Amino acid sequence: MDSHLPVTDQEALIPVYQGCLYFLPLATVLDLLHTPTLQRNLYEQAHRPGWLTWKTFSKWFTGCQLTRDMRPTQKLKLEKMLQSRPALTQLQQEIRHKDALWRPYAEWLGLIGSPLFNSKPCVDYWKDKLETEWHLACKLLPCAPSGAAKLAVLAASTLAEDLGTPSSRARLEALLASKLDDHALTSHADFVHTRLADSVATLLRFAAWLTADAVVLNEALMQQGSVEDSQPLIRWLPRLTSDPSEWSNPLGECIEHFVRLAGCSDTAALGELWAQHEYQQGKVRDITSKQRLLRDWINGGKGRPSLTSVRSLAEAVAMRTAALQGIADSQGGREVDALRQMLHFAETIRFLQKEMLRLGLPAQLIGEVFSTYPQEYRKALMVLGHPLP
Repeated sequence: MDSHLPVTDQEALIPVYQGCLYFLPLATVLDLLHTPTLQRNLYEQAHRPGWLTWKTFSKWFTGCQLTRDMRPTQKLKLEKMLQSRPALTQLQQEIRHKDALWRPYAEWLGLIGSPLFNSKPCVDYWKDKLETEWHLACKLLPCAPSGAAKLAVLAASTLAEDLGTPSSRARLEALLASKLDDHALTSHADFVHTRLADSVATLLRFAAWLTADAVVLNEALMQQGSVEDSQPLIRWLPRLTSDPSEWSNPLGECIEHFVRLAGCSDTAALGELWAQHEYQQGKVRDITSKQRLLRDWINGGKGRPSLTSVRSLAEAVAMRTAALQGIADSQGGREVDALRQMLHFAETIRFLQKEMLRLGLPAQLIGEVFSTYPQEYRKALMVLGHPLP
């Protein structure tokens, strides 16, 4: 198999395994989060004189090109960038020590190694899962002689339970028991649905650890003793309504929550508050436009909210909430971030629910996917030494 990994010995071929198992490619994750330009923005914010341009760096990194294909000046810039960031040098060494390249491993190792988590136990936990997937993808699965054998390896992996849905292993074992041929196994709807569900469940489990890490950092929140307050975001998980074919609308519920926080009478009043906030920021005061935008967000039929709009609405609500509490001239830094993350989470969760429904996943399996978030959140808090009652 051709290698795309930088190696000093050009005679040595390092296999590059394609695809993904539990950890999706980061580009896919950013698309699901509706933040496709986030990597570029973060890179350009950290950019220093002498670094590669984003275009060159992204072509090399995400395209897995050989460094020998780079011009000497580009190699020097890459080395300079790595020297200025010791963490990047360590990351490069960890990836190079592997005798096979699994792209999700390289991408997620960099993400986990960044200042994303505050607690070392979080980093250690997810590095362990990443190492397990690398071994599964680059060692165990390539040795399996058939599709059925590969499926058996997947079902036996600890990741089926640690990262997948609660029924993941049972679903795979049921497929194996059907004695279908390899093509029928891998094209079977149950297999496709299980793999999709497991990938989304992995994202939700990761998000649960991020939330738990942030909550533990904010000791005041933990000391409040309120189960609801110590489990932020769980209230926005989709759930089936009294009509078994209908799902709740997390984004609509989140916006209603904003209405109450801001002391508004309804969504239209919230749109007016938002328009007034932007007017005070030097923008056009277009009440009708903001009211229409909120309706479109709730209905979900005309595109997804931009990060700029989400932050602007969060600012308007945070400042009004502070004013209602008698706090004058508050810019609401932490409160803005909390509201922004809340709205972004609710919108992303609704998008994932609709996508899984569109792809034909049964309601029971979709419900299992979302059940992993509170389960993982409790596990994370226990590992971090702050178990829920």
